[in-house]
Amino acid sequence: DVFRRCMKEGGCEGYFGLAEQFNTQKEPAFCGLGSLSIVLNAFEGVEHIDEDCLDIHKPLDIVKNEGVTFDEFHCMAELNGARCAAKRADSHSLSEFREDLHTVTTSNPPTEAIITSFSRQFLNQSGDGHFSPVGAYYREEGLVLVMDTARFKYPPYWVRDDELYNAMLVVDKATGRGRGWFLLGKREARCVTGIAATGLDIDWSAVKDMVNEIVPRYLSTHKDNPLLGILHALESN
Repeated sequence: DVFRRCMKEGGCEGYFGLAEQFNTQKEPAFCGLGSLSIVLNAFEGVEHIDEDCLDIHKPLDIVKNEGVTFDEFHCMAELNGARCAAKRADSHSLSEFREDLHTVTTSNPPTEAIITSFSRQFLNQSGDGHFSPVGAYYREEGLVLVMDTARFKYPPYWVRDDELYNAMLVVDKATGRGRGWFLLGKREARCVTGIAATGLDIDWSAVKDMVNEIVPRYLSTHKDNPLLGILHALESN
């Protein structure tokens, strides 16, 4: 079958770690939170991060109704300790998507994961915007294994890489922009509001001065996503 051939090709290296932590999202709009918790737990090798306990910058009751957008997911991933690169499909090519899929799914031991943000409607599924991790990639036939977090609707399924890419191009009505994919990796140290909690002595007075200087500036210059701008500024300093 496809999975067996994919294993032989080496495209399932991260699958078993993800499968061990694979859970059904708790709420209909929790696909983003569910996807992130699965990946974070896979990085740790143990289930200790619950989706409704993730740090997120908007009230959980609102997330239950609205879910999270592409940019909000990026921010949430970094808030919860992941190293996260966000790639919108309209700015990155299909060949780059394929290369990322191949690199991540063949790495042994697995060091990264991919979460996709796509339109269900484009794939002739019920619902619309959705997040789910990628479990495997069979490059020879261009097939992606989507580990759908809404397991009450769909079990994990294979989809062509070009179809998934096109489903990411569909514009999200909430933001007026297309969707894409995320490359997630484990940080060397857990991150708390952008400051690495390494266990080393930290000059908190210096941190306070840095925050007082940076926050007002980035609030005024990153109006679309001020929190993400602040986190990046703190980490770069």
